[in-house]
Amino acid sequence: MTERNPQAEKMDEHKSIAAALLAAQAEMPKAVINKVNPHFKNRYADLEAVRAAAIPTLTKHGIVVMQAIEMNEVGAHSLVTQFKHVASDNHISSTFPLPDGKPQEIGSAITYARRYSLVAMAGLTSEEDDDGEAASKNTSAQRRTTAPKPTGTKDAADELINEITACLSVVELTAWGTAANAKTAIARLADEEQNRVRQAYGDNLIALRKVAYDAAIAELEKKSETTGRH
Repeated sequence: MTERNPQAEKMDEHKSIAAALLAAQAEMPKAVINKVNPHFKNRYADLEAVRAAAIPTLTKHGIVVMQAIEMNEVGAHSLVTQFKHVASDNHISSTFPLPDGKPQEIGSAITYARRYSLVAMAGLTSEEDDDGEAASKNTSAQRRTTAPKPTGTKDAADELINEITACLSVVELTAWGTAANAKTAIARLADEEQNRVRQAYGDNLIALRKVAYDAAIAELEKKSETTGRH
């Protein structure tokens, strides 16, 4: 008689992914707080520490964790995190939008998305809870040190809007939006003018994404018609 692996029995005993996740969360250790954010000075668990806390227990209860980058029909990227229950073949998933930018910036965003998606889906905590103390300190400091916002001119805002409308693709527009000189120019504007520029950026982004989507659909229809003739 062949003896069954106790690990395999533990993986098969749960009939649903909810039951498996419930059991895993009851046993899952806390993520080790091992990093300090240099900007906000708060301590947190990095991706490696989060995985060390979550993956072994999820695996023990038959849950496979998969994280992959996907691109939609308009070229926007997102990180999809999936928990798949081996015994029932059911899964749950979460989608985290990714920003456009330079490769280094995108890499950092992917790590951030992987960490927070895994933390949220596993029910972990990955940062120290200071009961709002840090936010309170930041707010108080800001009240003491924030200088009056510089007032930009309407002409400066109009010039930025002209640059926005001159962008002819989503890639070109997002590259403009992430450029340091554009961010600096917008920050120098008065609040009302900043809102005008951001509205123009959003409107053009929506319009360009629609153009890209329509082009993708037209290309698919063209391929379908070609396939149908054969």
